[in-house]
Amino acid sequence: MRVYPEQLEQYLKTELKPCYLIFGEEPLLKMEAIDQIKNAAKKVGFDEHHKFHAEPLMDWPAVFNTCQSMSLFSSRQTVELIFEKRPAKEDISQLNDVFKLLNPDLILILSGPYLTKAQQNAKWFTQYFKNALYIPVGHPEGRFFANWMRNRLKRANLDAQADVITLLCRSFEGNLLAAQQEIDKLSLLYPGQTLSLAQLQQSITQHSHFTSFQLVDALLAGKVNRGQRILQQLKAEGVDPIVINWALNKEINQLYHYSLMQQQGLSVIDEMKKQRLWAGRQQIINACLSRLSLSKIEQMLVLCSSVDSAIKTSTSVEPWLSLQMLSISFADSTLLPNFHHSDIN
Repeated sequence: MRVYPEQLEQYLKTELKPCYLIFGEEPLLKMEAIDQIKNAAKKVGFDEHHKFHAEPLMDWPAVFNTCQSMSLFSSRQTVELIFEKRPAKEDISQLNDVFKLLNPDLILILSGPYLTKAQQNAKWFTQYFKNALYIPVGHPEGRFFANWMRNRLKRANLDAQADVITLLCRSFEGNLLAAQQEIDKLSLLYPGQTLSLAQLQQSITQHSHFTSFQLVDALLAGKVNRGQRILQQLKAEGVDPIVINWALNKEINQLYHYSLMQQQGLSVIDEMKKQRLWAGRQQIINACLSRLSLSKIEQMLVLCSSVDSAIKTSTSVEPWLSLQMLSISFADSTLLPNFHHSDIN
């Protein structure tokens, strides 16, 4: 059964499942879901908890030994398997065997990155799904993010008007952990109050804390406006532009490689599978390749090189303006007007 993070607490009050599948890209929601499951299990005698990471490789002999053994101190235990990447073929084979060990004294918690529909239809997942709760943990978008923010304020015994919710969403887009920390702080500063815009502005110091990799992800997905906001925040936080340019250059070089393969009639999908890119990432890159022509990508590489040169030689060129131009370039195949390498060098 699929349930969403905000529904999990109610389901845990009703019954405990032998297995929980927690997959997605939002660390706060993932962490909270795991903690809720562990706490609910502990209340009914699951006193021991064991955690295993599949990074670089899962210690499967230890996993099997734990699942099959009975502790001297507790007859019931929870076992958590953490996958930093989607389970590989060898992991799936072992997961099929672990499934056979499920019993009333064992609760299994599997967590990992976002799973596509195809991955959710895989044999191992459907086998677990029949006996589990599946909790997808993605970052809420748009009005769902506003609803999430409103519910979190309510849980903290706070209320807020629409403009306050809007500012919270803009300030903490992409970082639910920082948003929750801000709400916790607000509940201490203004307990039980309806927050005003002035109170929030005084408290908030733009804690978004984006990374250059989140910028790359936004631009690949064609979310140029979000990319511009992330870029502005990175600048405000004092991030070195050379770090941002390096991340963009690395991704654009990869796009160039894929685009050349397309022109040569080679399979980009097969190449991405060899690189073990998860399916969601493949979809984003394919969508980006459909927006950008090879000529546009070549132009973007030249701009990357020019930005790097401008930073290292301390020319009069403002690197942040060039990075802004580079970010906008991800929107479509329209070539940059009057752009030449010499214009920026």
